[in-house]
Amino acid sequence: MTKNVIIFGDSRDRLDKVTTPINCIITDPPYGVDFKSKNTRLPGSKQYSERLKNDGDLEGAIKLFTSVMDKAIPKLADEAEVYVFTGWQVLDVWMPICRDLAPELKLKMMLLWDKGYPGLGDLEGNWGCGHEVILYLKKGRRSMPYRRSGIIHVDKLAAGKNVHPTEKPVQLIETLIEMSTSPGDFVLDPFSGSGSTSVAAQKLGRHSLAFDIVEKYVKIGQDRLKNQSLF
Repeated sequence: MTKNVIIFGDSRDRLDKVTTPINCIITDPPYGVDFKSKNTRLPGSKQYSERLKNDGDLEGAIKLFTSVMDKAIPKLADEAEVYVFTGWQVLDVWMPICRDLAPELKLKMMLLWDKGYPGLGDLEGNWGCGHEVILYLKKGRRSMPYRRSGIIHVDKLAAGKNVHPTEKPVQLIETLIEMSTSPGDFVLDPFSGSGSTSVAAQKLGRHSLAFDIVEKYVKIGQDRLKNQSLF
């Protein structure tokens, strides 16, 4: 039986105690774009607006991310892979940051998550943004189970169905886990949000550890692990 745990608190305070080699990091940190969702919905509640914590300042978001990764990277297995979600608006900043995280960690690819349909924004004078960037990094030379495109087609959650401002579909995270780990491997998510990484890991027979600094989302994630059928 796998062990999947979501902890309330700052991952930087706990990662020193991790002794199991990390096979994969999948994380969706604050991008530094002051994101505000108008369609967040806690289970059984009406929609409401919410700003993402720690997302208001690009410099602060980068500092937070790099300080977390400074703790996590030494814990990586000899062959390990890392996925970092980010936005096109700040890609010019995030790509060099990820490229320079550690000599043993190579930025290999920019993946695109095709969300299925564009979100809101300028409805008359611009293309609809229906994608999101995932930076893929690799330590060592682990073989992929099969060859696939770097464009991943998974519909985003319908408006008002998300319980977190930047919630990712479990199916999307399952795709990353299946490509980069084997059953029984250990997955880390230092910015857990509503726990999609943990739920995906549990469904696929992987161990996982996740952290978040917002207690209500930790509780939601823990509930999802206990009863995935609710979500």
